[in-house]
Amino acid sequence: MPVNSLQSADLPNTCQPLPFATPHRLATVATLFGLTPPPLEQAKILELGCCEGDHLLGIAQLLPQATCVGVDLSSLAVAKAQATAKAVGLHKVSVHCLNLLEIEPDFGTFDYIIAHNLFSWVSPQVQEKLLELCHRHLATNGIAYLSYHTQPGGLMRGALRELLQYYTASSPEFEQKQTQGKAILNALYYATQNTEDAYTRLLHEEITTLGKLPAHFVFQDWLSAPHYQPIYFHQFIDRARQHSLTYLGDAFLPTMLPGHFPDKVAQQLTLFQTDLIYQEQAMDLLRNRTTRHSLLVHQHSSLNRELSSNSLTAFYLASSLQTSAEHPTQYQHPFGSLTTQEPVVQAILNHLAQHWPQPVAYSKLLEIAVAHAGPLSEDTLRILNNTLFIAYTKGLIEAYSHPLPMITDLTDYPRVSRLARWQARQGKARLTNLRCESVPITDQIVLELLPYLDGQHRQTDLIALLQTWFKAGKLTVEIQDHPASQVAELTDSQLQELGTNLLKTILHSLAQVGLLDA
Repeated sequence: MPVNSLQSADLPNTCQPLPFATPHRLATVATLFGLTPPPLEQAKILELGCCEGDHLLGIAQLLPQATCVGVDLSSLAVAKAQATAKAVGLHKVSVHCLNLLEIEPDFGTFDYIIAHNLFSWVSPQVQEKLLELCHRHLATNGIAYLSYHTQPGGLMRGALRELLQYYTASSPEFEQKQTQGKAILNALYYATQNTEDAYTRLLHEEITTLGKLPAHFVFQDWLSAPHYQPIYFHQFIDRARQHSLTYLGDAFLPTMLPGHFPDKVAQQLTLFQTDLIYQEQAMDLLRNRTTRHSLLVHQHSSLNRELSSNSLTAFYLASSLQTSAEHPTQYQHPFGSLTTQEPVVQAILNHLAQHWPQPVAYSKLLEIAVAHAGPLSEDTLRILNNTLFIAYTKGLIEAYSHPLPMITDLTDYPRVSRLARWQARQGKARLTNLRCESVPITDQIVLELLPYLDGQHRQTDLIALLQTWFKAGKLTVEIQDHPASQVAELTDSQLQELGTNLLKTILHSLAQVGLLDA
């Protein structure tokens, strides 16, 4: 069984940036539901349980004029966050070592409050304090984000946690617990393989999920955490209401809609459509959902739940939907697929794919459609808007109320954000991109080139640098049909061509993972 060290934001204190928990995503959901969220550019943002600040600093690089405040109980984590903010030049970031229970009423008011993966791992007293803080310190039109583990998915995970705690209780040392715990998971993994029993398949899937998580999270943080309290969605909403907070929506809005289910299931879910909480709770049961990303606003907020095919016309859209020469009308995505015969829709989807992950304004997409097909008829425009909206409800297209500071077109002076360049210099295996995601960069040459991608070096300078690396043997090239034992003598012209092609490849790969700064 693969009990690997793969990253996840699914356990306590993972300290990973998370794109769902950015003000950009929160403002988008609020706008879709008829609210006017606080402006992003100079917003005041609070993250509770910010750990070493990876997520907060990721937000700060997206919104350099915003005031970003972090709170964490670990003095070591706070010191690391402060040091990183200073090194990167994010001067409007401040991080405080505080117990949530000690935060006073005069702490300030914030437009966006974020508490990722904290609620399920603290005592009931701290949970109540967390909701109280969201009510007391949230601006009038502010938005709070809280993620938490949910039932019914948490039932199986909780059972596995208790099982591992039981079987490793006699091992006082972490290394012993880890060895014994891995052995138990491995045994359970193989025992539940290739079975037709529904319960056993579910157990096998949960064990597989645990096996993909970092070992120290599973066997140290997760097992030793004094509190683990998954909660039903409706129970969380009831507790939020007690603090005069109401449910805005999920940070990943498509999960609120029945479109992910087969038509027969979606039709049955319409029985609950008059009560959003009932409907979403029913969908949690059908999905065996384990985690939620809930957005809360003040109870007085006036929400408009009516979404239509024209709901996205004021937004920026992004999608990685890809087609192929063999099937030009079929577009594939990790969350599903889309088939369209409409040339205008195809032109727009192809443009989004070419510029992924950069969001493109809907108005710009309309210009592309007109350039492709001439003035659009009402029927064509209706088909276009309806297709884009359905794709959004299925998670195939992302929507943003504000642009992200990334580019995919290569400039003469390419630049990667200061935060990502600093992380590369520290030898980190994962860098924070401009979508507030943690992306792996394993190519050593790319990592060594990153400090020079500061917007001060022209592409010609970078090509010359790569040429010197070739000459110094820092970079090597394999030549087809050339004996490996013989050193090939390359001309300056050949080295320049190699450097040019390599730089283009590197910059394109960085653009594809959202690391090229505008």
